[in-house]
Amino acid sequence: MAEHIRRISSKETNIHYLSKNVQKEILYFLSKKIQYHIFEQQWHAKYYFIILDSPPDVTHAEEMTLVVRISKIAVNEDVFIREHFLGFVPIANFSGEGLTEVLLKELQTRGITLKNMRGQGYNNGSAMKGKHVGDQKRICDLNPRAFYIPYGNHSQNLVINDAALFCNAAVDSFRTI
Repeated sequence: MAEHIRRISSKETNIHYLSKNVQKEILYFLSKKIQYHIFEQQWHAKYYFIILDSPPDVTHAEEMTLVVRISKIAVNEDVFIREHFLGFVPIANFSGEGLTEVLLKELQTRGITLKNMRGQGYNNGSAMKGKHVGDQKRICDLNPRAFYIPYGNHSQNLVINDAALFCNAAVDSFRTI
């Protein structure tokens, strides 16, 4: 690929086959390779923790982020903990039932078994963290070992955001950054 780009840059060839569709296809294949590597790590590690969030974005798309944290602990070896962003997942139904359905489908599509989930973390939305009908309750009903742990970074982000709105020094600092 480097040689091909060099030949295009030096004008040794005018035919480059790098249209936007070809570029998208190359990125698609690269992303699949990276995801396979992540899943391979997860299969060897066995246990995992899932983190879901549904932050608003500029497009106001109805989607959530899917992150998996894997850990591998073996005798006489270092503890292996990695966190991987798996992608954005489109959401049509933001109820606890709808979120659970989407999560289970995503896990199945990616070949990740629910029985190996050992934790789940969500933003502060009641549909996700609700203890009676939320996603975490439904997942715990299916796998009692998938403990819910509040996703502290989300709360911290909300506090910083609110503080920044009411403190001119903070607003100026973040504007500078």
